[in-house]
Amino acid sequence: KSSILSGNNEVPIVAVRYGQQIFWLHVGGETNDGDDLLAQNRIANVLGIEGLKILHRGKVVFPDDAKTPKDISKHLLTITQQELAHHKKPSLVVMGKRVGHWGSQGGHVHR
Repeated sequence: KSSILSGNNEVPIVAVRYGQQIFWLHVGGETNDGDDLLAQNRIANVLGIEGLKILHRGKVVFPDDAKTPKDISKHLLTITQQELAHHKKPSLVVMGKRVGHWGSQGGHVHR
């Protein structure tokens, strides 16, 4: 985390808040289909979110039908890079329903 916070990282990182937690996610490489891995897809996959929305300063930045998915991903990465350079906390907020993460944490259901 300290190398990420220095702002000199060469690894594409997207930082988001979900509830009280902050997630620092590496974005790079390709999907199994050979497509570029996009920041918004990485967020949805890691957090297991359905109906993903990403807000920046109260404004929805994803989904955005006016931009291509690749442009949105670049925008999210740029926001994080700028925040890191200025030592600011992540301002991207994630909303959506977590799929498969509700219910008993211990695996036992009492009836």
